[in-house]
Amino acid sequence: MPGSINLYPTNAAPVPYTPLSINYKLDNGVAVCMWDIHKTRNALTTNMVLETMATIEHLKRDEKVKVAVWGGKTNFGSGLDLKGDKSINIPKDIVADYTNRGIFPPNDGTDNILKGLTLAFWDFPKISVAAIEGFAVGGACNMALAGHHDFIIASDTARFIYPFMKLGITPELGSSYILPSFVGLPRAKELLLLGEWFSSKEAHKMGLVTRLSADPWKDSVALAAQLAANPKQHTLRAAKKLLNSHHRAQMDNSFPKEMAAMSEMVAQKWAFAKL
Repeated sequence: MPGSINLYPTNAAPVPYTPLSINYKLDNGVAVCMWDIHKTRNALTTNMVLETMATIEHLKRDEKVKVAVWGGKTNFGSGLDLKGDKSINIPKDIVADYTNRGIFPPNDGTDNILKGLTLAFWDFPKISVAAIEGFAVGGACNMALAGHHDFIIASDTARFIYPFMKLGITPELGSSYILPSFVGLPRAKELLLLGEWFSSKEAHKMGLVTRLSADPWKDSVALAAQLAANPKQHTLRAAKKLLNSHHRAQMDNSFPKEMAAMSEMVAQKWAFAKL
């Protein structure tokens, strides 16, 4: 079915499913996954997170997929959905099944669901390319720059921001460890504590972006096609796993500390106090 992925229920045949939040296309081994929720500017709603994780599961299982390209239509993403849309389009029985099997995290109103999304990207075994245009805010900034993808191709007009301090929340989803590791502690504090916009050119200078492009989608797909044509896919994936493994081992140590800090902000009613 055009634009559809497969859902994989236990002891049953795969079920075709067309995500509401993602335009999906597979061509010559390159899976293009474009978030497209215009009204929220690709905010991280519950449904978008679960559909993204379901798509990642499909990409892992489909042997025709060699490389994935992720990005947002017009904007990469506006971060956490502050309006709290909890609606889910995926069938309830599949959600329950995926949750029981650990494919989906518990949807218990905590950061577990976003933690699950973060680790799904980090643990994705195939090569992943990010195509970034417009802006990436907060959690979307993490998804763009904080190790979720192997190559990051950004528009030369793209912008990024970590607005955590303005929202009264602490860094989350591994960013308290990953950013200092990638750019150094002083620069990470500048990005996280000041919460100011920074450009793709600045991100490129810091090493957070692989390449700048006038057409990031075109160039991301071209790079993905080059990678997909490599006959040594197992070697590519083994090298990716090895390179990621050192940071990945530390991620599990970071999450409990970040969630404890976030819980304190919520308990003290400092989080989102002016929203």
